[in-house]
Amino acid sequence: MQFEKIEPILTRWKRQPFLRIITPMVVGVIVGKAYSANIFFVYTLFFICILLLLYLQILPIFRAQFSSWLTGLLVYFLMFSNGYWITYKVDLRHSSSYFGHFLSPTSLCLVEISSFEEKKNTFRGLATIKAVFAPPEWKFTIGKIILYWPKTMNLQTGSRFITNLQPQLIKYSGNPGSFNYQEFAANQQLFYQASLYKSKIIALKSQSSYNWLNNATEYCVQQFRKYMGEGPEAGMAEALLIGYKQDLDKQVVSDYSTTGIVHIIAISGMHLALLYSSLLAILKVLPKRKLFMLLQAAIILSVLWAFALLTGASASVLRAVVMATMLVIGKFVIKQYSNSFNAFIASAFLLLSYDPYLLSDLGFQLSYLAVAGILIVYQPLYQSIKIKNKWIDLIWQSVAISLAAQLFTTPLSLFCFHQFPNYFLIANLITIPLSTIAIYGEIILLLTASFPLIPYWVGKGLWFLIHLMNVFVAWLAKLPGASVYNIHCNFIQAWLLYLLIAFLLLWRLKQWRPGLYWMLLCSWLIFLVKAYNIYYTRKQRILIVYNLPKQTAVDCIYGDMVNGFSDSDSSVLQATRSYYHATSGRSATIYRRHLSFCNKTIVIIDTLPIACSKHRWKADYLIVTNNTKASLYQLNRLYDFQTLIITAFNKRYMVEQWKKDCLHSNQTYYDMNEKGAFILNIK
Repeated sequence: MQFEKIEPILTRWKRQPFLRIITPMVVGVIVGKAYSANIFFVYTLFFICILLLLYLQILPIFRAQFSSWLTGLLVYFLMFSNGYWITYKVDLRHSSSYFGHFLSPTSLCLVEISSFEEKKNTFRGLATIKAVFAPPEWKFTIGKIILYWPKTMNLQTGSRFITNLQPQLIKYSGNPGSFNYQEFAANQQLFYQASLYKSKIIALKSQSSYNWLNNATEYCVQQFRKYMGEGPEAGMAEALLIGYKQDLDKQVVSDYSTTGIVHIIAISGMHLALLYSSLLAILKVLPKRKLFMLLQAAIILSVLWAFALLTGASASVLRAVVMATMLVIGKFVIKQYSNSFNAFIASAFLLLSYDPYLLSDLGFQLSYLAVAGILIVYQPLYQSIKIKNKWIDLIWQSVAISLAAQLFTTPLSLFCFHQFPNYFLIANLITIPLSTIAIYGEIILLLTASFPLIPYWVGKGLWFLIHLMNVFVAWLAKLPGASVYNIHCNFIQAWLLYLLIAFLLLWRLKQWRPGLYWMLLCSWLIFLVKAYNIYYTRKQRILIVYNLPKQTAVDCIYGDMVNGFSDSDSSVLQATRSYYHATSGRSATIYRRHLSFCNKTIVIIDTLPIACSKHRWKADYLIVTNNTKASLYQLNRLYDFQTLIITAFNKRYMVEQWKKDCLHSNQTYYDMNEKGAFILNIK
């Protein structure tokens, strides 16, 4: 990969204008997500800043003495309020046209399918609610919803119909350490989900606004399957070129994740860089005149943005295409050199101005951190070792790029995934060249698909190349020590690691000697936080009743030991146990459906009790699950308990009946359907 010459990144604060204005804007976005109700305060702050800036322009004497720092301070407050305001406006729940404001049990909705994917037993899709019938009239609305429908329904992208939806709010399961799907969906402005299994629909004329994207995607998928078969090689080819991941083999994805090269599968800046460099090479034949320069810019930008839309416009692709747009405009239109770092920060500023919720997107964060590492660290690292041999120097360039990107992404990866791939350098050195050749081969296959024989042999070559790459990655993933697991890095430690990296760079690149001492202080604080976590882990006593849809699971955590009851294995349990740094051990006494833990008795009721005792058994917590039909009256005859815990593994009508009976008899209860997993810290 070639890089343009850039000025040193760690220059004075004034030389980075976009870095100066994006900082308060990001703070405004974060505050806006946490406290979105105080919009009047932000409007007031915004207009006060505008008035004061105008006032400074009117008083030249005052401006001469104080304007330098005061103007900067006002601009910071202005950008803070701008970030807060954009966050507030992007949230569809604050719009008077949001469909959620008009929903009722009898509401009719005009629905249009935006996209969908096939699951094992159903279809899952995104749909736009175009209108809601709120008597006595239809209300035109905005907003999307997650829909599930059976495979017997013939719904396609663009299908429109009227139905009586019964949407449910997307809720967080509450299981510690598990993926927060509610927050993930909310960042995409998705707050409701619904099922069409019991709904009748009135089909309307379909829209064709999505056809060109769908047709292009379907064409590519069909050609890859035709000439490469339907195995994991074709699925990898689809993911490499157009980001179509429905045919990816799970084991292949696991192997790429273990070796730290899952970015190869995701459409990212690498793909845009290949496409950009190819277009530059092709368009070199055009004359260097103004009109032809504008034509080159138009062609390049059109192809890049079309490719971004075709691949789904993920955060990493948007970052790359916006940054490329600025560089292309600077090179072909304005004809001025564009500072890569400023273009990089400006692309983040523009994307966050369009959608501030991208700030919470992990792909967005990793993409920008990787590019920041390359822009800041790559040149000094590469120039630190002089190599005369051309081929070895190319290898060293690739190593330096991988190290620079890995340095900036490691703290966040440790915080999110709790693992580190030891062989990422070897994996990158082999797979990046192979995947680059594969991408160009796929383009050739699509361009020659209408010719005889050529696509057949290109497809065979691609199959062999991707198969070879997958076999190599699978072999690497199975080597001893391929990845270090269960690395416990919390939020504070991740930030301390970034501070350590910052002081390391200041010490090495700017020769700032205090950076060494600050780096040592950060290292000491990281170990101090680790020591506190170990101390806290040894003192913890936690009872967890997991919120799982069709399973029952209870964990008793005593220090770093855990055991409990579970009717099946679940990745959720593993994530929670890792979250609490607990491993299997005898932490509680368990006999069938009875658990004794820290002087607490827990009983699991998953069948209708048929035996009665003269004396009621004492229990602190009674867990009803597995669609048991035991009434509260029957339970009270058998058990003297304090709290009734209702799991998500129960029929809705039984849940409502238990809650009604509990309220009537002043019985304490906990509904996991509403409150999530039951977590009790025992002191």
